[in-house]
Amino acid sequence: MPRVRAGHPGGRDGNTQSFTLNQTVAAIAKVSLESVNYPGYYLRHRGFQFYIETGSGDLYNQDCTFSAVAPLAR
Repeated sequence: MPRVRAGHPGGRDGNTQSFTLNQTVAAIAKVSLESVNYPGYYLRHRGFQFYIETGSGDLYNQDCTFSAVAPLAR
């Protein structure tokens, strides 16, 4: 699966990639982002870059888990 690039068409139909917000695969009070175009694939950070990948195991689950925080400005 390719690296995620801002503004890069990522979907099978040429549309920009979209994600659904899911309860995390690793911990409570955190979120995971599942690809709409590739069900079962999650946004993952690895090597200071983002990827859309599927996988298993503790490291994969941690890499697909993000903390939702309030914005700094309103």
